[in-house]
Amino acid sequence: MKDREILSFLHSLNRPTFFTLDHFFFKRGLCHAGYCLVHLNVEEDMAAEYIRRTLRHLQLNSWAKRKGTVLRVQPRGISLWRVHAKQVLPLSWKG
Repeated sequence: MKDREILSFLHSLNRPTFFTLDHFFFKRGLCHAGYCLVHLNVEEDMAAEYIRRTLRHLQLNSWAKRKGTVLRVQPRGISLWRVHAKQVLPLSWKG
């Protein structure tokens, strides 16, 4: 499945959160109220740990908190784009 096909597929799902190691997905223009995209900027063997940490994060632990966002998850923290936002918001792992 090609990158653009994934976006179309996400539109057909109910409340999807899509995790990927592909940096293509961390772009402001990909924000959409119907899904959450998460770019894991971590080593591949650490992906599962960071998926769990992201889903347990106090500011991202429900669909209502994640919807309409594109996230970049890194060991030092999370960068978050929201639909209609003009800038990236930083989130720390503590909050």
